[in-house]
Amino acid sequence: MIDTISLTFSHNDFEILNHKLFTPSSRGLFERPYLEFGHSPFIKCVYNPTSKDLLRYPYLPRLTLIKAVRSGGYSILLKVEFSAPKLLYGNNFDELEEADFPKVVSKLYEILKYLQINIRNIENANISTIHYSKNIILTDFSTPYGTLNEISKVNVTKLLDIDGKDFRNGGHALKYHSNDYEVIFYDKLKDLQKAKISDKRSIERNNSVQLSLFDTYKIKNPFEVFRIEVRLGNRKKISSVMESINRKDIELNFRNLFNNTIAKDILIATMQKIEKDYPKVLKTKARTNQEFMIQLLMDNPKIGFKNLLAIVGARILIAEVGVRNFREVTNKFGQSSWYRINKLMKELVVREGVSPFININNSLVHFEKVRLEDYKEQVL
Repeated sequence: MIDTISLTFSHNDFEILNHKLFTPSSRGLFERPYLEFGHSPFIKCVYNPTSKDLLRYPYLPRLTLIKAVRSGGYSILLKVEFSAPKLLYGNNFDELEEADFPKVVSKLYEILKYLQINIRNIENANISTIHYSKNIILTDFSTPYGTLNEISKVNVTKLLDIDGKDFRNGGHALKYHSNDYEVIFYDKLKDLQKAKISDKRSIERNNSVQLSLFDTYKIKNPFEVFRIEVRLGNRKKISSVMESINRKDIELNFRNLFNNTIAKDILIATMQKIEKDYPKVLKTKARTNQEFMIQLLMDNPKIGFKNLLAIVGARILIAEVGVRNFREVTNKFGQSSWYRINKLMKELVVREGVSPFININNSLVHFEKVRLEDYKEQVL
């Protein structure tokens, strides 16, 4: 589904009727005396909602005016950033679909008109940032923490073209990131609890509008919300990802990218990369190490005693610390040690059990719109 979006408008597509709306006043971007650049190549004017604004609209988009030095002169852009489901429903537990696009556009026009900003052609505005996401409701007594623990065992930095991994909020969030790209998995309910303490502690930002969402509900078990997000941070990255899902020639505008099929394809492709690199030795049906060893001997009759012990030992350690940490340990004995045992593990015949990501995969394949009202039995 679609969550956070940043739209960018050139100066020909908008008009600011109240410059005092911005800090500093945006008048100096357009009229003398002009705001000075100083040592920076750009100037920013930011809209900060007043209490009156928030009383009228509890959720408002972030507005930023940017005047930047360009070859041959200057450019002035208006950046409008918002969570589409929060804009419509006041929360992003409820999800949107393509049929909601006209309502989102209409709401944006309404809010911007209230803020005395005339704007043209929102529908075809350029997108500079977009977050695709899915809320996965768990009602089978499984937990987001268990799924996060399994995902963490995969070393996916190369697969996802990222350079860092962070655990957040006591292990209830896993974030893979680079400068222009993030893949985030987290416990949505735990994140909301963290946001009640401080918005800075949560993965999600601008939570104020949904902090009281569950205050009137007594959540009945089993009810958990596991969330996956793929955040594309600039047009170059958006273009690259679109090419990877065979959408190379798509124009990167609001109308085109507000698309559930695109969201589904991106999220499925992300999970496929993770599952592909999930260690084969952890996919086994065996419940104990003894069962695993017996299965290895039965299914791989030519395996030697030394390799048998190496594989069983590798399985124990990978299950506990994950591939990345296991690899760091084996590097002490030279990089060839890791490549040798990894090759051995991939060549094994292993009786695979149920995927630890089955709930995620099923949810992404069906890609049904989540609305909290459909789970009243769990949350009332």
